Amino acid sequence: MLLLIALILHGPCAASLQPLAQSWSLEHKGFECAREGTGLSLTDEIPPARDGMMQLPIAVGAVALAYNLLVAGDLRLTPELLAALYQGKIARWSDSRIAAQNPDMKLPDVPVTIVREDAAALELLDLWLTPYGGAGPRATRSKDSGVAAVARVEGSLGAIDAAVARRASLYIASLRNHDGFFVQPNMHSVTRAAVGLRLPADSRVSIVNASGADSYPLAAFAYALIPSQPENAAAVMDYLRWAIHDGQRWLVPLGWAPLPGLVVLLVDERLGTIRN
Repeated sequence: MLLLIALILHGPCAASLQPLAQSWSLEHKGFECAREGTGLSLTDEIPPARDGMMQLPIAVGAVALAYNLLVAGDLRLTPELLAALYQGKIARWSDSRIAAQNPDMKLPDVPVTIVREDAAALELLDLWLTPYGGAGPRATRSKDSGVAAVARVEGSLGAIDAAVARRASLYIASLRNHDGFFVQPNMHSVTRAAVGLRLPADSRVSIVNASGADSYPLAAFAYALIPSQPENAAAVMDYLRWAIHDGQRWLVPLGWAPLPGLVVLLVDERLGTIRN
């Protein structure tokens, strides 16, 4: 008999969770992961667990700022610059404010084109940029969306699931984090965003702009949504304990980051509360 477990993604695009769910289903025979939840978001926008359901973190994902500029170098962007770019206050890549953060790059004099993003990725970015006026819809935007638009349009910029951006070999900007350091989204920096975190009772928590010199600022949990009293409680606990321990080794090749140790311990404790 197959045990259905719904994997809900809050923040980054749900599409990149599908290969993970498929890999886990193949490895842990007798289980199938039902995927749902495009466009779910964070903090107040995170829906509380449905009646009779509980949600538990199973992985850490990220949103990347992917760009298309025919120039060598590591593009550095601050939240102030991103807010100005998304609000249309910076219209060209040669703007002196961008150049000041990137003195070693010869930025071209081409227009900035903001691509249409996945709604959840944009909400994550908007949450980070709230102190600077948010990611307003006033910039020039491409008719295309996501990876295809960034790959095709010179001067484009878009908030995209980091796993998808990596697989597409897009250029990814380094972002200034809470502690003032510029970091790329990778296994270490994305996991670090959740280090030391204490989960609230319903697991609804934002890790956007987490403190730490090497924490990536646009990180978010992926959650498993399960019944609080499943018909086969022992099987559910066995599957999810496997997922947060042995199953974590599947995350990095698919562009996700593993849960930090403390979060694993907290999820283990929550799993102990599941009853038939």
